[in-house]
Amino acid sequence: MPCAVLSTMKIMRHIGLRLDSEEERTKFLDMGVNFTSDTKMPGGGILANIDLAEDDPRWRGIELLLGGRRTLDCVASTFSSADLYAAKFLRIVAKSGGYPQPENKNGYLSATYDLADYCPRCGIGRKQAGPFRFKGPPALRDNSILQLNWIFDECFVTHTTWEAVFKRLGIEKRPAVMHRSGVEIGSLVQLDIPQVCDLKLEGASHVECPFCRRKKYSPVFRGFLPAPVAPNTPIFKSSQSFGAGALAFKLIIVSADLYRRFKEVGLKGAEFYACAK
Repeated sequence: MPCAVLSTMKIMRHIGLRLDSEEERTKFLDMGVNFTSDTKMPGGGILANIDLAEDDPRWRGIELLLGGRRTLDCVASTFSSADLYAAKFLRIVAKSGGYPQPENKNGYLSATYDLADYCPRCGIGRKQAGPFRFKGPPALRDNSILQLNWIFDECFVTHTTWEAVFKRLGIEKRPAVMHRSGVEIGSLVQLDIPQVCDLKLEGASHVECPFCRRKKYSPVFRGFLPAPVAPNTPIFKSSQSFGAGALAFKLIIVSADLYRRFKEVGLKGAEFYACAK
């Protein structure tokens, strides 16, 4: 157990932009801004990313340099070890491991889900009816975890990791298969997470789908995530949907005990976000 320290939770702001020249890049550097990445494009210009705390005083000058330029602008919270260890529940987000198959024209939806209650306008209502299909076995090591692009509410681990960490907690598994042959990938399993729980979302930003009239909440949180109402299992999903446009997903939440187990085994490929108490 780490020593108790003061919380250092920060709200970070991320800007992604395209610079037209090296001279433009230098103006940001002269202001003391260090790009987290800056890549020269073959056709000219530089793709750059800036990550700073939302209350950093340099943002005023950065916004003047940005002018009316189109940018990717989003926020995210980072938590100290003390915040994470003190939380009773945490959201888990795993690294990306490719796309569900068949990805062409969203064919994975009909191949994997029961779409009887699915709304294509907002993305709510899909229910898994079959295994996820992969192009090939992903390069996943033991004690690692991944998710698929477009599918933010399912997780995959090696069979060895499932037995060592999840099986003993009563967490079941689903098979994953090769797309073209349908053969089961013996080394990989999907975590079966049927339990759901309401999150305390009173007053949270949301939209109502004009077609199905169901609510979808913003996946962007400033600070601690909303607490679950009455959880009784080490891993579960939010009953509410999150996302934007035609994308909808549930949040995957784990208990403090499961989070500590992840730290003991050195689970790789996951980020954690603390829920409010």
